Amino acid sequence: MVEEIFKELKQPAGMEYMILSARIYNCLYRKIHALLVSGMNAKKKGETQYKLLVNTLSSSPPYKIRILLSETDKVCLTYANKRLCEQNIQLEQKLETAVIKQQRLENDLLKANSSANYWKSRFRGIVERTMKQQRIAVKLKRKDKSFESYSQRSKFRLKKQLKTTCQLALDFMG
Repeated sequence: MVEEIFKELKQPAGMEYMILSARIYNCLYRKIHALLVSGMNAKKKGETQYKLLVNTLSSSPPYKIRILLSETDKVCLTYANKRLCEQNIQLEQKLETAVIKQQRLENDLLKANSSANYWKSRFRGIVERTMKQQRIAVKLKRKDKSFESYSQRSKFRLKKQLKTTCQLALDFMG
């Protein structure tokens, strides 16, 4: 009941929001309760008593309550503080999840780098072997020995070695 009356009071005043403090709420509740009790007593005594009460209420000055600005400011500030604390907690939780995601990504990056280093060293080994074989081939050319002059078995062995190294290099390159 107090909330309904309070809504009617703040609409003409043009207030967007206002929070009832405990003192204001109790003060309004006591006044409304006293009015209701006096109205019920007047009805029990008779219709003339009820009309007399209505006439006195309508002719008397309106009820006034002093609402201190410091009270409403304090209540509004505590409400705003509570709302900001909730937002702060939510933002901290989001930050924690972001940090966890970043750590996971860093771990994945380290794993990818280590596997890339492994393949890099493998590729270096393949390149070194092919360079060594090319040096051997250059030495053989210096001896003026052509490929046809090798025996059948040596030709087969050299072709097989070259074939495997080329396939490994191509597989690695994709």
